[in-house]
Amino acid sequence: MSDDEILNTAGIRREWMLRQEGLQEEAQTILRLLLEKRFAHVPPWVAEKLQQATKSQLENWTLRILDAQHIEQIFDV
Repeated sequence: MSDDEILNTAGIRREWMLRQEGLQEEAQTILRLLLEKRFAHVPPWVAEKLQQATKSQLENWTLRILDAQHIEQIFDV
Protein backbone atom coordinates (compact mmCIF):
# COMPACT_ATOMS: atom_id res chain seq x y z
CA MET A 1 0.00 0.00 0.00
CA SER A 2 1.40 3.38 -0.98
CA ASP A 3 1.72 6.36 1.34
CA ASP A 4 -1.13 8.09 -0.49
CA GLU A 5 -3.38 5.07 -0.05
CA ILE A 6 -2.54 4.89 3.65
CA LEU A 7 -3.25 8.60 4.10
CA ASN A 8 -6.51 8.29 2.16
CA THR A 9 -7.60 5.32 4.29
CA ALA A 10 -6.69 7.19 7.48
CA GLY A 11 -8.65 10.20 6.27
CA ILE A 12 -11.71 8.10 5.52
CA ARG A 13 -11.52 6.48 8.97
CA ARG A 14 -11.17 9.87 10.66
CA GLU A 15 -14.15 11.23 8.73
CA TRP A 16 -16.21 8.16 9.67
CA MET A 17 -15.28 8.53 13.36
CA LEU A 18 -16.21 12.21 13.32
CA ARG A 19 -19.57 11.38 11.78
CA GLN A 20 -20.20 8.72 14.42
CA GLU A 21 -19.34 11.19 17.19
CA GLY A 22 -21.72 13.72 15.63
CA LEU A 23 -24.51 11.16 15.46
CA GLN A 24 -23.90 10.20 19.09
CA GLU A 25 -24.09 13.84 20.19
CA GLU A 26 -27.26 14.32 18.17
CA ALA A 27 -28.87 11.27 19.79
CA GLN A 28 -27.92 12.60 23.24
CA THR A 29 -29.44 15.99 22.43
CA ILE A 30 -32.67 14.48 21.11
CA LEU A 31 -33.06 12.27 24.16
CA ARG A 32 -32.37 15.19 26.51
CA LEU A 33 -35.02 17.29 24.73
CA LEU A 34 -37.56 14.48 24.97
CA LEU A 35 -36.81 14.03 28.67
CA GLU A 36 -37.23 17.76 29.28
CA LYS A 37 -40.54 17.76 27.42
CA ARG A 38 -41.85 14.69 29.24
CA PHE A 39 -40.58 15.33 32.78
CA ALA A 40 -39.80 19.09 32.79
CA HIS A 41 -36.88 18.83 35.22
CA VAL A 42 -33.90 16.70 34.19
CA PRO A 43 -31.53 16.06 37.10
CA PRO A 44 -27.76 16.47 36.68
CA TRP A 45 -27.16 12.73 37.01
CA VAL A 46 -29.17 12.22 33.81
CA ALA A 47 -26.89 14.54 31.83
CA GLU A 48 -23.92 12.56 33.12
CA LYS A 49 -25.51 9.27 32.03
CA LEU A 50 -26.26 10.68 28.58
CA GLN A 51 -22.64 11.77 28.12
CA GLN A 52 -21.33 8.31 28.98
CA ALA A 53 -23.98 6.32 27.09
CA THR A 54 -23.44 3.97 24.21
CA LYS A 55 -25.56 4.13 21.08
CA SER A 56 -27.49 1.08 22.25
CA GLN A 57 -28.23 2.63 25.65
CA LEU A 58 -29.47 5.84 24.04
CA GLU A 59 -31.79 3.86 21.78
CA ASN A 60 -33.18 1.82 24.68
CA TRP A 61 -33.69 4.86 26.90
CA THR A 62 -35.44 6.73 24.09
CA LEU A 63 -37.94 3.89 23.71
CA ARG A 64 -38.52 3.69 27.48
CA ILE A 65 -39.78 7.29 27.51
CA LEU A 66 -43.03 6.03 26.03
CA ASP A 67 -43.91 3.87 29.05
CA ALA A 68 -42.10 5.51 31.97
CA GLN A 69 -44.09 7.34 34.62
CA HIS A 70 -40.93 8.62 36.32
CA ILE A 71 -37.55 9.51 34.88
CA GLU A 72 -35.85 6.95 37.11
CA GLN A 73 -37.71 4.15 35.31
CA ILE A 74 -35.96 5.02 32.06
CA PHE A 75 -32.52 4.55 33.57
CA ASP A 76 -33.29 1.65 35.96
CA VAL A 77 -32.48 3.78 38.99
